[in-house]
Amino acid sequence: MSSFNVRPAEADDLTACLALDDSYSTNWVWQVIESRSDLLLSEPGLLGEEQRTVSFRPTRLPRPRLVSGKSETPHRLRAAWQQIDFFAIATSEGSNEVVGYINLFLDRQRELAWLTQVAVAEGWRRQRVGATLLEAAKEWARLAAQRSILTELTTANYPASRFLQSQGFTFCGYNDAFDPAGEMTFFYNYPLAQNR
Repeated sequence: MSSFNVRPAEADDLTACLALDDSYSTNWVWQVIESRSDLLLSEPGLLGEEQRTVSFRPTRLPRPRLVSGKSETPHRLRAAWQQIDFFAIATSEGSNEVVGYINLFLDRQRELAWLTQVAVAEGWRRQRVGATLLEAAKEWARLAAQRSILTELTTANYPASRFLQSQGFTFCGYNDAFDPAGEMTFFYNYPLAQNR
């Protein structure tokens, strides 16, 4: 296992963060299964109501799917640099190369920290870089008196959903109109309130 350090990001680190290839290949996606049925009401004059059941299950793809992990475009990340409340990077111990980063935005009114990006260079995955960055973000959000950390993922990002679940996040909802590209979005939550 290679050694790395985690520290707050500086403006000079942005170029290296944006150059980091955080694309991933997956053999699995979340399949959304939706069924609807009309409920018949016995009282005269009332319309039947629709019952909707939604379930999710992991589905193996016939071939691997390559997905770009970038949720922030270079332009948006540069423009938002001053508004990011928590931005940390992981650097290799020997070369000081940026091998991962994480950022949070605070919704102060709701006491929520929005996790908008966790990125780890391919050669550094499965070496606890993402987990260490996430632990730093959790500690920072606790100290910032936030109730929880919330994040969203598309159904194609099965690897990230498994990673988040392994780090204590739980599924807390979905939206089929949230993603601009039209993909179903899942929301995950990490509660912090009990640790105050």
